[in-house]
Amino acid sequence: MHESSTGRRWLTRSVAAAVSAAVLVPLSISGASAHPGHGEDAEPTPAAQEATDWNNYEKVLLSKNTGEPIDLAVLPDTRVLHTARDGVVRLTDTATGQTTQVAQLDVYANSEDGLQGITLDPNFEENNWVYMVYAPRVMEGTSPTGVEYPETTPSGSAPNSLPDGEDESYWDQWLGYNQLSRFTWDPETSTIDLASEREIIKVDAQRGQCCHVGADMAWDADGNLFLSTGDNHPGGTPGANGYAPIKNAPNMNPGFAPVAAPATPTISAARSCGSTRSRISRPTPRSVRAAPTRSPRATSSTAPRTPTSCAKRST
Repeated sequence: MHESSTGRRWLTRSVAAAVSAAVLVPLSISGASAHPGHGEDAEPTPAAQEATDWNNYEKVLLSKNTGEPIDLAVLPDTRVLHTARDGVVRLTDTATGQTTQVAQLDVYANSEDGLQGITLDPNFEENNWVYMVYAPRVMEGTSPTGVEYPETTPSGSAPNSLPDGEDESYWDQWLGYNQLSRFTWDPETSTIDLASEREIIKVDAQRGQCCHVGADMAWDADGNLFLSTGDNHPGGTPGANGYAPIKNAPNMNPGFAPVAAPATPTISAARSCGSTRSRISRPTPRSVRAAPTRSPRATSSTAPRTPTSCAKRST
């Protein structure tokens, strides 16, 4: 089952890179490779070389009804779920090309924020679970730093620097988060049941500015779900002059600087010690399944915790 899920995920990335809601159809691939060696000097097998040659694929357009497309997941029956940044989830039938809306999440969508990644549970055919990452428009709770999240975020962009007469608490109105949640797919109606939402993890974000707010997911063979997050920094910070967009100067928008946030289970260090931005996290949703009556927050990594080290893995 995991091999099937991995294959669908590989197809997902190929499709998204090629064209909005399209499918790549192999023309002359001889078979799958078992990856006999992973050493630096290992030669790729002929099948592996064919699989990475774009000339062996035909691009088939499925739909132009995609909105601002972000990610997609291929159902076992080959129909395609695809997300748009404005919170709409669409379903495209690969046989007919018909596209329908199957969900609409209430998202905060300034700049690059909104609905991001979507993935299916490895046991989707048994449990119908779908995972999505998005920026909720309406928020609740307390941030890991002890600041209450505002219920909503002001419209438009936040200023680059602190206005005269304001203190640092001024920035709290743009404090937000991206949320990884689990939903249930309804096979009878071919829709996503939004009432079934179960929060898994929140990742703090400084809203009101561009850019790099993306999020994507992938599964390993043990059923762990890995979540990657953007660095939540603009492409060009004032004064950065094309270098890394970090500006820790006094009174500057905190989105320009590394923000100390609680650590999460990771396999990759963030650009700053303790930051949940620009990082790969492992929420391990299996723990949510094992304790269905527990609060999802009890199994997430949002509880305040001070990181003791910031060793970076190169793999």
